[in-house]
Order: sequence, then C-alpha cells, then structure tokens
Amino acid sequence: MTIARTKLDRAEQEKKFQSGDSSRMMRDFASFKELYGHKITQQEQLTKQLRRQQKELKETAGAMTNQKSNFRDLQRLLDAKMACASGEAVGSPMGSSGIRFDSDSKQGGGGNFMTME
Repeated sequence: MTIARTKLDRAEQEKKFQSGDSSRMMRDFASFKELYGHKITQQEQLTKQLRRQQKELKETAGAMTNQKSNFRDLQRLLDAKMACASGEAVGSPMGSSGIRFDSDSKQGGGGNFMTME
C-alpha cells in the first residue's frame, strides 16, 4: 500500500511542478520529466562515445596483436642475450630456451650467429 501511495504523491508533485503552482523540484530541473529526460540524453551520449571507442578498438586490434607478437619476440631475444651473457648456454649447441648458437666456419666467413626456435 505504501508503494502505491508514494507513486501517487510523486505524480501529484509532478503535476504541481509542471503547472507552475509549486517551486522548482531541483535547482537545475523543474520537474521529474526534465530530470529523467536529461538523464536519458546523458546515457545516449555515453552510449555513442562507447560505440566510437569500440569501433576504434576493433579497427586497431590487428596492429595491437602484431605489436604484442613483436614484444614477445623482443623478450625472447633479450632473455637469450641474458643467458649468453651469464654463460648459461656456452659450450652447448642448444641453449636451455630453444636457442642455438652456430658458427659459419663451413663457408669460410667465420661469423657467429644465434638461432631462436
């Protein structure tokens, strides 16, 4: 019974606010209609903004995935350099992290190179 009474009181207040018999409901809004209209407008603007952001994220997702892959490769390379610097993989053709160290003595170049697998 109290819920119905509260709704009736609110409806009567709204009627007074809209007819101008009473003062304003709030400082910025004269009635519930204006208040809720403003809230709906805010939510619509927020929805548009979020949809734009979502569209931008979908468009740049491929580039972000590529960047993530490049970063993983860089991390593996830096880990290999750390292992090499600490002497972890010295003396074995295959390091502990799937890294192979070879020399180019077959072709007479004499260069050393590292292969990551």
